[in-house]
Amino acid sequence: MQRLKPILFFLLVGSFAVYIIVHQTSQGDGGILRIGQIAPDFTAKDMNAKSVELKDYRGKLVFLNFWASWCVPCEQEMPDLNTIYQKYKGRKFQMMMVSNDAVPEDAKKFLEKKNLQLPWFSDPGMLVSSKYHTTGWPETFIIDRNGHLLRHVVGPINPQIMTQIESWLQDQEYADTASQ
Repeated sequence: MQRLKPILFFLLVGSFAVYIIVHQTSQGDGGILRIGQIAPDFTAKDMNAKSVELKDYRGKLVFLNFWASWCVPCEQEMPDLNTIYQKYKGRKFQMMMVSNDAVPEDAKKFLEKKNLQLPWFSDPGMLVSSKYHTTGWPETFIIDRNGHLLRHVVGPINPQIMTQIESWLQDQEYADTASQ
């Protein structure tokens, strides 16, 4: 019986360690979002003050961008984001521009002044940003149709990402036609 106690102890500790490692790998460790893991769900208000959840867009490629009207790099990337949105909005693509402005009206005025027709969502308390552990703005996450993180970009988006978006959308459309 004395020999069995250390073996049981190490089995118990080892099992717990394996559980922690598997959990962190699949769910992130509380401070890092990993490519391939399920994106944290959230609820935000759209430009018409309607509550929308990320899971409402399952089945679409989601382009989730965090920004603020006072952010100079955000302002610089807006024309590229507008181009991306205009090119893909008729496909299984959803752009979600999450504004971190403390006053949602500031985001609305900014987009109107720049004549941008982007779907934006308000996050004045930065609750959504905190779920994604954003470190600054702009910051973008691309999420596949099943809710998994495909890509994370800190800083302004490069228009060359459109090639990758096109590829992801084509893969998604091929999978849709193959399953029918």
